[in-house]
Amino acid sequence: MPVSDTLLLRSEKAAPLTNAEVDNNFSVLRDFSDALEARVDASLNEDGSLVSPLVVGGTSATGSDAYVTALDGFTPSTEADLVGKVILLKPTDFGNTTAATLIVSPLLTARAIVRPGGVALNKGDIIVNQPAVLIFDATNTKFVLLNPATNLRANHYADSGSVNALVVATSPSPPFAEPVAYYAGYSLRVKVTNTNTGATTLKVGDLAAVAVVRGSSTALSGGELVAGQIYDFVHDGTSFQLLTERGVLTFTSSDLTLVRNTVLVSAAAHSLGAAPKVMQVFLVSKANNGASGYAVGDIIPAWCAYGTDDQSAVRPFPTISVTASATTYTVCCGLDNDYYGIQKKDSSGHVFVSRANFILDWNVRVVLTR
Repeated sequence: MPVSDTLLLRSEKAAPLTNAEVDNNFSVLRDFSDALEARVDASLNEDGSLVSPLVVGGTSATGSDAYVTALDGFTPSTEADLVGKVILLKPTDFGNTTAATLIVSPLLTARAIVRPGGVALNKGDIIVNQPAVLIFDATNTKFVLLNPATNLRANHYADSGSVNALVVATSPSPPFAEPVAYYAGYSLRVKVTNTNTGATTLKVGDLAAVAVVRGSSTALSGGELVAGQIYDFVHDGTSFQLLTERGVLTFTSSDLTLVRNTVLVSAAAHSLGAAPKVMQVFLVSKANNGASGYAVGDIIPAWCAYGTDDQSAVRPFPTISVTASATTYTVCCGLDNDYYGIQKKDSSGHVFVSRANFILDWNVRVVLTR
């Protein structure tokens, strides 16, 4: 009962207090003061520190992923003493690289550290010299990390791999969120360096490369990933699914060998269900680079046919043309000789057209996007 409920006030009585009533008020206040002093004494150590503080701190200089700490000003006798405490752990030498455990001295049992909900830690959730805030879950006998560091970082990566093999590095530390292992629902966003030309894999940090698919299991065939563009990927437990903008469908042709003055594809069916809005041609392979400078995976622009010597004027003439309707597409290679022109500069800075060998075994792939 609150002490105020046992005191009699003159304003409440609307009359002067008797001596007995005044003595009773003093007695109530004395008993409350004694009880309060006893409670404070019981909660303090001789040095004035709290016997059972709410927030306790500790440091750990032990090996990565296996932390050991004594708590400042608090020594638990059993794990039950840890319930309700907020532990501020500062690892002085190592962050975590995989699943981690914590021993609170003098207790000897190592208990797992998990993210809220019991989810396994990501690599880098605990950062060296940064306080990790933990509470003890007595029901599951685990420490719950309340401030996993990877929650504070974006999952945006730059691809450092090669054609058809995306690689995203997670160093230097602190890096982006790299899981200890791939799991269903793990997602990331990648800026692709190379346009893919076929089946593609994605490797995150030290983890293994896994296939990138469209839908649930369809391997990429080429042209789905364009150099310099950013794509979202989500792991489904087996592969990384490539997420595309809602309503955007892509159709990719088989490899086409360029043959001059030839219709390479005539009114072939595509599966977009509507006329494509974007039509691109990618270089898949080549036997001779000539003076073009094109690399495998590059988007091939409209080339220009060219005269009989290096100083001839360029004649605008698209060599690869793609037309499409809502159901079919046609690809033509209209070059009328075995050479194409590319603009270059001589030592005086004059622009001229240099001849380069066209070679008929250049292969391309056509990608139509709705």
